[in-house]
Amino acid sequence: ITGLDAAPADDRRQLALALASAAGKRTFDIAAAPPWRTLVVRVHDDLHLLFINSHHLIIDGRSLPTIFEDVSAAYRSGAALIPVDTAPAARYADFVAWHREWCASEAHGQQLAYWLRQLAGVEPLALPVDRPRPRLPTTHGGRIEVPLPEHFIQALEGSSTDARQSKYGILIASFAALLHRLTGAEDIPIAIPVDNRRPHELRHLVGMCVNTLVIRTAGVATLGFVDFTARVSAVLAEARAHALVPFDKVVRALSGGRAADFQGLTNVMFDYQNRSVWPVFDAPGLGAEFFHLDNGSTIFDLVLSIHVGCAVPACSVRYSTDLFDEATIRRLIANYMVLLGGIFNNPVRMVADLPLLTPPEFSLVTTGWNRTAVPFPADICLHQLFEAQVARTPDLVAVIHAQGETTYRALNDRANRLARHLVAMGAGPEVLVGIFLDRSLDLVVAILAVLKAGSGYVPFDRKMTRERIAYMTADAGLRLIITQSGTLAELPAGVATALPAALETTLAQLAGDDLGPRAGPTNVAYVIYTSGSTGTPKGVVIEHRSAVNAVLATIARYRDLEVDRTLFQSSVTFDSSVSKILQSICNGGQLVVAPEGTDFEGVLALTERHGIPRLTTTPSELAILNDMPERIPACIRIIGAAGENLSPGDVDRILPRVPILNIYGPTETTISTTSFKLTPGAFTAAGTVPIGKPIQNYQVYIVDSAMNPLPIGCIGEICIGGVGVGRGYLNAPELTAARFVADPFTPGGRMYRSGDLGRWLPSGDIEFRGRNDNQVKIRGYRIELGEIESALGRHAAVKQAVVVARTSPITGAYLTAYATLNAGASAQPAELTSFLAALLPDYMVPAHVLVLDAFPHQVSGKVDRARLPVPAIALTRRRSVASSSALDAPPPGPSLTLHHQLIEIWQELLGTTGIGITDDFFALGGHSLLAVRMILRIQQVTGRRLAMTVLFAGPTIERLTQALLDPTGEQVRPVIELTPANGQPPLVYLHGDLLGGGYYSVALARHLGADIPFIALQPLLSGADGRTLSVAEMAATHIAQL
Repeated sequence: ITGLDAAPADDRRQLALALASAAGKRTFDIAAAPPWRTLVVRVHDDLHLLFINSHHLIIDGRSLPTIFEDVSAAYRSGAALIPVDTAPAARYADFVAWHREWCASEAHGQQLAYWLRQLAGVEPLALPVDRPRPRLPTTHGGRIEVPLPEHFIQALEGSSTDARQSKYGILIASFAALLHRLTGAEDIPIAIPVDNRRPHELRHLVGMCVNTLVIRTAGVATLGFVDFTARVSAVLAEARAHALVPFDKVVRALSGGRAADFQGLTNVMFDYQNRSVWPVFDAPGLGAEFFHLDNGSTIFDLVLSIHVGCAVPACSVRYSTDLFDEATIRRLIANYMVLLGGIFNNPVRMVADLPLLTPPEFSLVTTGWNRTAVPFPADICLHQLFEAQVARTPDLVAVIHAQGETTYRALNDRANRLARHLVAMGAGPEVLVGIFLDRSLDLVVAILAVLKAGSGYVPFDRKMTRERIAYMTADAGLRLIITQSGTLAELPAGVATALPAALETTLAQLAGDDLGPRAGPTNVAYVIYTSGSTGTPKGVVIEHRSAVNAVLATIARYRDLEVDRTLFQSSVTFDSSVSKILQSICNGGQLVVAPEGTDFEGVLALTERHGIPRLTTTPSELAILNDMPERIPACIRIIGAAGENLSPGDVDRILPRVPILNIYGPTETTISTTSFKLTPGAFTAAGTVPIGKPIQNYQVYIVDSAMNPLPIGCIGEICIGGVGVGRGYLNAPELTAARFVADPFTPGGRMYRSGDLGRWLPSGDIEFRGRNDNQVKIRGYRIELGEIESALGRHAAVKQAVVVARTSPITGAYLTAYATLNAGASAQPAELTSFLAALLPDYMVPAHVLVLDAFPHQVSGKVDRARLPVPAIALTRRRSVASSSALDAPPPGPSLTLHHQLIEIWQELLGTTGIGITDDFFALGGHSLLAVRMILRIQQVTGRRLAMTVLFAGPTIERLTQALLDPTGEQVRPVIELTPANGQPPLVYLHGDLLGGGYYSVALARHLGADIPFIALQPLLSGADGRTLSVAEMAATHIAQL
């Protein structure tokens, strides 16, 4: 008993509740004391607070009315001086004895079998959380309660009568409908508490008699709410008929007899409390008010409770604070209120069409965050932007290339002459012309010439197979391809060709002035082919109007950079090439053309040599730079990441030096759609990098499967509207109709259904969350897994093929193919890999191929991709085939210290173990970007740089070791900055391992973190004259280098 006499009278009531709340958060030590506490607080002489705190082991919610009645009876007896009968009507031991007897009966086994059938394959919901589940989750929880409007209660009464369903059934169906709309899940498992006080004489028992059931509701998307409620009610009735099996026994049985967490079944609960059945506190001269205090904990991620039969009917949500912010739960409750209103307004309406967003939220996600209108010249073509720039700066340098420099006037002159030649060969509006040229001045001229001739261009590159080139040529109806002597043999027969290098004399006789308009803003500008799920690539048609807006948006994005030089190092088959080329030469900039075959080292060298202020590349290449941020050229002011999903681990060491612009946009919507400027500390709570907000004249919507806009935080399909939406897919009307649809939020507009998944963040930025199909991106290339599966299925021995994309924290995304073979057939993984290499570009050839006896299957009969063997198995098999050794023959082991160091590097990069010194790097799944990272990592470790040609000549640890031990190899400076300077005193570390101690220097630098600058000193044995150095001379050399 606690008195509050010393506290101010006006504060005592809240202070009493605070004392009770604090007492309720104290845990019970059930081994040392009874799991029951009471507290009496004297607020005033005539006002007291009685607080009862109990562990759930001994009472449940249905015990409270009996307890309150007992307390009320005690007060009445005390007032009348009549002894109260304290003997309970029933004892908990009676219930336990009855239930044990039932559990030994045949009925127990029948009910358990029901639950095993009912819950087979169930999975918890992917709720729209703010943060990922922590590695060590807690039970920390919050609770928000809001009153239910009186008209909702009246409508609930009316609905239960009209639909002949119970209020409980209607409410739990409404909660299932909410969860479906928030998550998109069709299978909704919800936990519910049920009272098992049986037989009837135990109904007033005080004790823990509540069991938990998990009900599964399916078909929600295809039903009206009334029909869905009927289905839920039927499921509820069946579940209650099987309610006596203890929930922990069900969980254990489903996990094969092992102890398991119930959250493997469901992470949400619904609770309905009708307090009208509670007794009124009835004692002479006393009044009572009941409070429910929150103890700040929860074992479910989300619990929705409806309280009726009390003075103020309410809806409350208890939630895990590990996962949710309070603002998120308040929005969820608001969405539920809107949904309930829609149900009571029109209960026969389809669940998928019920309203969900509040009017302010609907306006925000459809209009507010999409106010991007910017005036632009919508009546001109791409090449006219360039021609206007030529008129402004005719004598400035436009292109820097391997042969020198070309001014705007000269570039325009050459493009006009070639355009006239193309017109004479049949080029014109809606006529497509192929371009198959290496990166060069001729490539830039050819693009401009095709556009000036009124045609649209179709780009090719050397990575394409002859089969792919032939397909694209036929599909696009190409009668003319601009090419070069080195690629003539790759082209199909019967196609006219134009070779700029062989046309100098012819072109010199043609006029060099502009041709005048030959195409309009709605004519095709280019067609870029991307991977297709049907087994063949599909051509994306982009019109001039869309491309003009995209180019001008890119110019605006980088307007604040003092020097406008752009590096063109990507493949012309990437639509980012359009942006790089045109935004530079349409804005008075200088386009620096990286020669074909330039590796990432060459890209950095060109950037530094020409003082290029921005670098745009893929996250896969950024990961290389992130390993050694000291290599970032000083001229770089911003780095653009595009082509695939960007993760913090790709750029966390770059960010202290240079901001990152994360750029998102499918080819179908013209280059880029959104962007986000990433600076240190700008990652989301989930540790992701947002893709940002829509750029000028674009709209982005996050919608569910019924094309309804989703609330903030909910994952749905990214749909893109606005000027940038392409015309569609070439010669594919059905696919175009499926993907390019009417914009329901913009009258007369069109939008593209990207198949990408994302969600709005409260900031108005978008977070990318993967795909809703089998499309992936590998090193910037968009790939449909179905196309690879179709190609592998063409092998005579293959019965069925499945391709899976996996991700390694080191290597990034990679492909693994699995095949089963026809009866009596045989095929080795190396054979299947070679077969695919003849049909597909190299970036589509899986890193690993496995031949399996059979595929694992789900209950539905579909291949269970999650249970396919991990690629480490494939590495072992591929290595064995590559080295032509028996499957069980171990690879040669390391014998030198350097062998061990290189094996560590390979293991880290390839994500596997058991590597031998004769294993082939590329046969083990390595690719060109990993090769660059390996060469740079070896340089860090040994202080020596290997040429890439050394790796290609002998991609084994044995051969690399020989090259590194060759005294004639190129030496690198003896001082390496592993963690960049940031104003703090650096740690300068001299290691003593002559053949590889740099590797543990790298590991130590990473362990210490980005806040501690770290400089590694390589040990020096001799000077330039070959004389052995003293320690003082070695120190002097290091100091000079520092």
